[in-house]
Amino acid sequence: MDSSKEILSKIDGLITISADDTAANHIRFTGKFFFDWKNENIIGQTNSDSFVLRQYNRYGGSIFYPVICGTFSAFDHNGILKLKTRLNIVGKIFNGLMITMISWATLPDCFIRIDHSFRIDFPELLFSMIVIIGFQTVPFVAYWVAKKNSINFIKSYLNLN
Repeated sequence: MDSSKEILSKIDGLITISADDTAANHIRFTGKFFFDWKNENIIGQTNSDSFVLRQYNRYGGSIFYPVICGTFSAFDHNGILKLKTRLNIVGKIFNGLMITMISWATLPDCFIRIDHSFRIDFPELLFSMIVIIGFQTVPFVAYWVAKKNSINFIKSYLNLN
């Protein structure tokens, strides 16, 4: 495996826009590149022993793009590159708003007040839960596909197995 300095120099060559991993930068660049169909910018930063990458594109995840964090560690005198991913802040906010709006629209119908007591309409509650979970599959699948493609791209770009 290449040394960490060589891998970081390759990652530096891959980054087209250097920006910190902050919520303001995520919102700014998501708004800037959301409707850009031909965008292939990879935004990120490198440090002495780690890097953070993200790619905004319409097909690879749009709002639900992964943030890839790479760190180096030593094990038996060999350098190991650890890649971790997480959902970006824009995707988390959008997902939270979607759960809140669907819950607010469907869950109040599940509770019925009769003579100073509450009853639960279980079929309606079951339907509400199915709708909430069903609407969460789209962001989950979009993030999962974008994460898988991004990790495979990084591995092939760095010639890792």
